[in-house]
Amino acid sequence: MLLEREAQLAALRDYADESAAGRGRMVLVSGEAGVGKSSLVEAFEARSDAARWAWGACDGLSTPRPLGPLLDLAGDLDDDLERLSRSGAPREVLFDAVLERLPRRGTEDPPVVLVVEDVHWADEATLDLLRFLGRRLRDRRAMVIATYRDDALAPDHELRSAIGELTAQRSTRRIGLLPLSLPGLTALAAGTGVDPDALLELTGGNPYFATEVLHTPAEVLQPSVRDVVLARAAALHERARDVLDTAALLGRRVSPTLLAEVTAAGPADIDEMLVCGIVRSDGEWFAFRHELARLAVDDAIPPHRRVALHRRILDVLVDDGVTDAARLAFHADGAGDAEAALGFAVRAAREAAGLGSHREAVAQYERAVAHADRSSRRELADLLHALGTEAALVDLGERALEAISQAIELRHELGDVLGEGAALSELGGILQRVARGDEGTAALERAVALLEPLGESDELARALCNLAGNRMMDNLDEDAVALADRAIDLAERRDLPDVLSDALNSRGCSVNALGLPGIAEIERAVRVALDHGLGPQAGRAFSNLHELLLDDLRFDDADRVFLEGSEYCDRLDLAFWGWCLRRERCDALELTGRWPEAFELCDEVLGSQLSVWNRIQALETWVLLRARRGDANVWPALDGVRDDVRGIGEPQYLVPNAVARAEVHWLDGDEASARAELEAVLQYEHRLSPGDAGPLAVWARRLLGTELSLLAPLRPPFRAEVDGRLDEAVAAWDALGCPYEAALVLAWSDDEADLRDAVARLDRLGAVAAITAVRRRMRSLGIRSIPVGSRTATRANAAGLTRREQEVLELLAESLSNEEIADRLVLSVRTVEHHVSSVLAKLAVASRQEAVEAARATGLVESA
Repeated sequence: MLLEREAQLAALRDYADESAAGRGRMVLVSGEAGVGKSSLVEAFEARSDAARWAWGACDGLSTPRPLGPLLDLAGDLDDDLERLSRSGAPREVLFDAVLERLPRRGTEDPPVVLVVEDVHWADEATLDLLRFLGRRLRDRRAMVIATYRDDALAPDHELRSAIGELTAQRSTRRIGLLPLSLPGLTALAAGTGVDPDALLELTGGNPYFATEVLHTPAEVLQPSVRDVVLARAAALHERARDVLDTAALLGRRVSPTLLAEVTAAGPADIDEMLVCGIVRSDGEWFAFRHELARLAVDDAIPPHRRVALHRRILDVLVDDGVTDAARLAFHADGAGDAEAALGFAVRAAREAAGLGSHREAVAQYERAVAHADRSSRRELADLLHALGTEAALVDLGERALEAISQAIELRHELGDVLGEGAALSELGGILQRVARGDEGTAALERAVALLEPLGESDELARALCNLAGNRMMDNLDEDAVALADRAIDLAERRDLPDVLSDALNSRGCSVNALGLPGIAEIERAVRVALDHGLGPQAGRAFSNLHELLLDDLRFDDADRVFLEGSEYCDRLDLAFWGWCLRRERCDALELTGRWPEAFELCDEVLGSQLSVWNRIQALETWVLLRARRGDANVWPALDGVRDDVRGIGEPQYLVPNAVARAEVHWLDGDEASARAELEAVLQYEHRLSPGDAGPLAVWARRLLGTELSLLAPLRPPFRAEVDGRLDEAVAAWDALGCPYEAALVLAWSDDEADLRDAVARLDRLGAVAAITAVRRRMRSLGIRSIPVGSRTATRANAAGLTRREQEVLELLAESLSNEEIADRLVLSVRTVEHHVSSVLAKLAVASRQEAVEAARATGLVESA
């Protein structure tokens, strides 16, 4: 009986109609464990016509199978996809193959519905598959339904980030399921003699819990579904209980053939297990009615029986020729077979890494390391090195450091100089990413020192390349060019396209910083990476090319590279480099006066689980925009950025941070502190790229009255201001479409007309604090009749509201719900929820009504 779900079924029918018309939908069905997510989707399938359905599920085992759901549903789509999914093909090939089986708009093929259950247990590759499909469903006659538990997700759970990205897609819809109400429980309990109020008290309205309680004799009722499930299991005879326990270890869906083979159970034993109601027959499979039931049975298996059951399962799987290494590793681990667990875990880790499931690779390498007692020290060093590499990819910085450091120690003891050098080269990059830049530099220098005496090697080429990148990041550009040249020579002679691309990339950046043409080399780095299918190298090259074009103020060219690079990174799910491009894009939007867009993109970047490197730039842009608009609460965030910047220790982070802090001090009226910020970084004036040199040069002129002896060439608008040609600087900024920069040049003029022009320009941007700073300067110059900004814009921006937040606030004043606001603004409900929360925080109120009252009192919205 499906109760209180008609609205959700109606929504699914609507989404199915839209999908059938060629407007594909990603539907996220969420709710607590046992609330009926699977039952809802099954009921929808039973009422659906014409569509082809394919089902897959994520495992609740200790380490999920990479792309396990794809293996499940592939056979439902077609035999070729099933063969491909089991062939070890790269994941981009698998993703494209799934997409190809979703019919396009205008075709006559039946629509397709893909169901992926329990994605709270999904591996990274499965989440990436959902992201991949979610971005490409708009013109497909297909619907993807993903169910997940939302009641026990850790704050840093990978699913949270994935849900956020999926929700941002216009094709995504969300359905949340709540527990049953008292009327619903009353209907469910009709004729059972159970008091609905007591049932509500016992189960909280959870449909699964309630159903289990209602089907259990009153004398065994306990306030725990675990006890209810185990009470049913206790009634089984010994052989039937053995079948049930074995099924629990095999997973939520179990092959009847495999179950019979492992247990040697007869039909009567199988029937008895099914009759108890914990497991049902689901077509070709046996399936636990709920994962909670499987876990209850699993947890109750005594340790000695658990080991024996895992041993039997493992033996049968091996005899049957099963090749799923993750599955074999799980059962070998459970059986206490260290040798088998080690071998299967290593295989599983490599397979997971190849599919981009790096968290699963980490888990499998951890399993391997735990069983490596009898391995040689060289084998253990290899395992730890691989573990550290995978941990670094998923930002498990401390674990990566620990594992790589242990590998280095072992290789040193073994006299494995080549391996030690390679591991040190990798350690250097890890240390940099966790803001321990000096240690990272020392590790890279040590790597090269160890490897050079051994002669030419691939390891030396990569170490030289990595050290060149380090020198480039530290603005030691002549050293970087020399090291990159050596790496390029080795890469070309030893056929190492990854080294060639990265070395060309670093060289181009450093050549550009020295005032010579370097962009062509980075464009070549892009081509080399693309030609050889080197995703990380291509992502890095796109990112650096985009940043150099921004430094050159070539915004149109930068837009082109951003679109190409972000599309490439999204297509291959190169999240790290995709976020690099997006956080650089925040700067471009700020510079070109598209502040509302910049705010929204900064929020997107900062709302994701990212490395320190990727957060800093977006956070600085976000803080500057807030400060310019008059938000007084920016210093905690800016101080936090400074701590990270000091840890990295590179001029390209230290100088922009000091310039940002100087501007915020100036906005606050504290010019003494602003000057101190600039003076602290003048030591780097000979180690700056053109992009960092320009802002430092103009702020040094404004606040210190100093012209710096920079080596990097200044771009024309900066050069004009430093030389005192203010009209020329303003014209140059105007031609580039950079309104705030043009207004700042005018703000530092001594001419009254220029200062009034600055106020007018800043008013159009809503830069309330900057207007106040200009008015202070006008007073210091003795100017009378000082202008003010428009009161409505001033009030709105003093509250720190973005354009979109102001729109949401005005619709709140019309008493619209989040769903109605989403329809009006063509946004997702989740995005509206985010904006409403932000509005409440900025207005320092606790409710929507209080927000409206505060807005009317301050003139943010018109009074009713």
